[in-house]
Amino acid sequence: MFIYEKDFFYKAILKSDEELVNETLKYKANAYRKYQIPKSIGMRTIYAIDSNSSLYKLQKNLKSNLLEKFVLPIPAKGFVKKENYITYLSEHINRKYYLRADIKSFFDTITIEQIRQEMSDITSDSDIIDIITNIVTLEGHLPQGAVTSPCISNIIFRRIDQRILKYSQEMGVFYTRYADDMIFSSDNINFNNDTYFYAMIKKILREFGFHLNYNKKKTGTSKIVLSGFVIGRDLHLSRKKLKRLNKILYFFRKSKDYSKKNYKVDKSIFTSESWITDLNNFIDLKNDKFENPSCLVDYLCGYRAFLISFINNADTSERQRAVLINKIKNIEQIVKEISRKYKWFVE
Repeated sequence: MFIYEKDFFYKAILKSDEELVNETLKYKANAYRKYQIPKSIGMRTIYAIDSNSSLYKLQKNLKSNLLEKFVLPIPAKGFVKKENYITYLSEHINRKYYLRADIKSFFDTITIEQIRQEMSDITSDSDIIDIITNIVTLEGHLPQGAVTSPCISNIIFRRIDQRILKYSQEMGVFYTRYADDMIFSSDNINFNNDTYFYAMIKKILREFGFHLNYNKKKTGTSKIVLSGFVIGRDLHLSRKKLKRLNKILYFFRKSKDYSKKNYKVDKSIFTSESWITDLNNFIDLKNDKFENPSCLVDYLCGYRAFLISFINNADTSERQRAVLINKIKNIEQIVKEISRKYKWFVE
């Protein structure tokens, strides 16, 4: 799609008139709520857009009527129709060597200049480019809470994905990407010993302004465990991860009597200031302890997303699907109660 006229852009893409768009963008900061969530060191700022705001509607229309029309390279699996975390992992089943790489500060690294450059592929009108850039950014950055941010990140990464895919194919390596997570697999290159391939990926990313997080680099032989999934001869949930999740669900369960099918969270747990320590002790974690409630919520929300992806996998039996759906509902209850307990909202 190439946009020649502004009238078409407003009517067919944004589904709005120019006056309302300008008014919305003038006060767009009011459409976001800023949350400060504690990390192990410092605080993390997250922006959540009001789903009742006119900016939200503009972003939704821009996303569905334009941004999702961009053709993406095969490796892009995150935030893409008919793709999910399972398809991201499945490409690498039954390989010999594995490498997981993480892109540092993925969303924050994307610049307005990069967005403008990519939008020049669909229009030569600088005013339209300005409007698109204004809709998808906040304070000169790509906010994670915006509806359009995932699509924009994939669009920005198109050329990088192509470069990495071409190099990977030359080396006999399989490559997929889910947002800032990249997986490489091969039957020839032992990533445990070979540092040249990783260095080349680092070089390609650096040329586009991105950097790798070396602390999150992970390699494996015959299999690799990522976010609770085991990639090897097949793809399955890690027993260790499932065991940890089950212990967390049991810890928060109000009734320890499993004959009572309805799961309810024991709110009295939160009356103790040391409840997060009690949880770590109960699970018997020597490493990877939950340092604060935020870390636990991140873990649970991430696990929920992964379980949802696994439910949609064609190889998942009806019985497994029912079990996973139940776990998802239990996770949602815990996250809801922790969110009620801790108020991280900042006016």
